[in-house]
Parts: sequence; structure tokens; C-alpha cells
Amino acid sequence: MTKYWIGVASLNHVMGGVEGGFSQLCHGKEAPLKRMKPGDWLVYYSPKRELGSEEKCQCFTAIGRVKGSDIYPFAMTETFIPYRKDVDFFPNAKEVPLHAISKLDARGKNTVLLFDMGILRLIRRSF
Repeated sequence: MTKYWIGVASLNHVMGGVEGGFSQLCHGKEAPLKRMKPGDWLVYYSPKRELGSEEKCQCFTAIGRVKGSDIYPFAMTETFIPYRKDVDFFPNAKEVPLHAISKLDARGKNTVLLFDMGILRLIRRSF
């Protein structure tokens, strides 16, 4: 059964993944990638333009499908070796501002607050 995911990362990190054809979630943790299966959909939400910057993005910035089941470590530095999974991203996807689709949930909380988690699973009708 196909699942639908939202990953959360700064725009510059998302674009690195799009260009490289991979997903790296939750600062390189392996566990979120294990939940994603071939054929699953992944949309990235970018709260900021760059990690550590105050410049907001608050847009959905990439969309793609998980290609395979392999999860692999990638040495970015000697001390930082995050895990990645291959994703086939749509190269011409347009940024969609959160405010264009956000709404209050049943408890009256704005959906933007839900993006603190790093990765979310959606039900099909929400995708």
C-alpha cells in the first residue's frame, strides 16, 4: 500500500537532495527512511531557506517518489555520516506556500505547528 510523507528540511538541504536524487531526514537518521517504501510519495516542507538562518520559506518545496528500498550511509564529513534513500523527484515542481493550503485542525491549531516533527505520514485524501 502506497504511503504519503512530508519531510521537513531547509530549502538549501532539500535542493541538494533533489539535485542528488536522495532523501535525508531528521538530520540523517536512519529510522524515518526505514518507514518509507518503494513507490511511496514524499513532499518536502521547508520552514526556512537555510539551516540556521532566520529567513523564512514556509513552502512545500519538492515532491518525488521513493525509488528503492536501499538505505545507505553517506560521509559528508569525517564526523557526520547521515543515511540516505534514493527518491525520484519531479524536476520542475513549483514552491507552494503553506498558507495556500493550511487550515485549522479539529482542535483549532494551525497545521504549521505540526511540522516540528521532521517527518509526517499523511492519509491519501490529505495528499
